[in-house]
Amino acid sequence: MAVGRRSRPALLIAAAVGLLAALLVAAPAQAATGSISGRILAQPTGSSATPFTADQAAVYLYRATEPDAGTGTGVGYFYTNASGRFSATGLADGYYTIRSFDFRSVPDSQRLADEYYDDGWSPYDVTQVRILNGQAVTLKDIVLQRPGSVRGTVKDADGNPIANAFVSFSSNESSGGYGLTTDAQGRYDSLDGDYTDDLI
Repeated sequence: MAVGRRSRPALLIAAAVGLLAALLVAAPAQAATGSISGRILAQPTGSSATPFTADQAAVYLYRATEPDAGTGTGVGYFYTNASGRFSATGLADGYYTIRSFDFRSVPDSQRLADEYYDDGWSPYDVTQVRILNGQAVTLKDIVLQRPGSVRGTVKDADGNPIANAFVSFSSNESSGGYGLTTDAQGRYDSLDGDYTDDLI
């Protein structure tokens, strides 16, 4: 065989590789066309629920490719309009964790608790929303309320306060949660914790 010439199998392989490369270049990636929309309502203690107005509340989306894969990768904030509605568009297929926030400039005593969809206070107990084949998903109303709280004192068997004891909170025995430690007098208050201040 002369130097520099290719055999027929080699030419066929080269042609197939070239055709495949051309197809990959010509075929655009599937567009991210899914969406999640809904409405966020505020319900202060003792009041009825009313829609937030423009930019007063928002949802933050996290996307994962598999269900229950933690919160996933952050997608971004989507704010309410004048009717309390939000719409997140151009979303790729996947499993979305949704967290809602009260963005009003109000004192802490009036702030409404952050919340994971659907009525979850921590990412360990959430309802994920799936987008498949670019579908549009409409959520039921998200109602933000004042956070609840738990406070008390941890003592030993002799009734003496225990400092730096760890107190954890979870929505049920099998779910994860967050916690905080007691002060020098054995006291704790869930509102003082970095992640326990949004019990709902």
